[in-house]
Amino acid sequence: MNASEIKILVTGARGFIGRALLPLLAKTYGGSSLHAIRRRHDDLVPPVQGVTWHSLDLLDTGAARKILDTVKPTHILHAAWEARPPHFWTSGENLRWVKASVDLADHFALSGGKRFLSLGSVAEYDMQHGRMIEDQTPELPSTLYGQSKLDFHRHLLMLSKENGLSTAIGRIFYVYGPFEHQSKLVASACHAIALNKKAQFGPLDLWRDYLHVADLARAITTLLDSSHEGVVNIGSGQPVRQSTLIETLARLSGRDDLFEIGARPANPQEPPILFADTKIIRSLGWSPEIALEDGLAATLQWWRAQNRQAA
Repeated sequence: MNASEIKILVTGARGFIGRALLPLLAKTYGGSSLHAIRRRHDDLVPPVQGVTWHSLDLLDTGAARKILDTVKPTHILHAAWEARPPHFWTSGENLRWVKASVDLADHFALSGGKRFLSLGSVAEYDMQHGRMIEDQTPELPSTLYGQSKLDFHRHLLMLSKENGLSTAIGRIFYVYGPFEHQSKLVASACHAIALNKKAQFGPLDLWRDYLHVADLARAITTLLDSSHEGVVNIGSGQPVRQSTLIETLARLSGRDDLFEIGARPANPQEPPILFADTKIIRSLGWSPEIALEDGLAATLQWWRAQNRQAA
């Protein structure tokens, strides 16, 4: 399909990742071809031109059929889910999102939809394996969040086999950047610098795969525009020690006095290293563009600007 024949519906468009996705999608599909959902008509939305907003709660009975009858999309980019730290790991809302997502995908397939891209999580894997490889690393979630995501994605892949619907799952690793929840590692450090307050951390000796949200958004749009099906890891492919993130921010800000690494106990259940094999997403023409230090500097600048506006 060419761009003029595509109509995209984005769920979760007001979230951390959704905010980074909309400007990219609007460049190609802005106007009558790009639609997004917000729960209430008075919810503030990102200032992106060319997006048609619809007020709807996907968790309501019949909501999926209603939005599909209204928009008639050819493509769905499903980013909505329970994501409020730290509750999302164990929240019963995950089960409601499984049902709502299944309804959305089923009705989309029955209505003749062409491609469904769902955003998944590294939490769907057995996280003791270090390097995560699609179709090789066991899928063994240790949380309700991860299991719920996996349950829906297995249903989505079944739809692909039974109905011919083109489906893909972008399995996301660790992300940072503007609008991230301030309880997350990079956001909490930037927030502390912006407010000139102390921040305590655990030993930060874990190695994780971090990607700036702008690079993540480019990867997601690359996957959406492709014909590739199945699970695709989205990460940098390069693990970094978490202490390096904080040390870099301390150096960039000149405020190493604010951070106390090792002031909190470690979580013994956390695997020492975890990162993505990225051969598939790179084969589609994507690669990260934002170096870690540049991304951290830009994120710190954003948090400082937020603090100035709030003052």
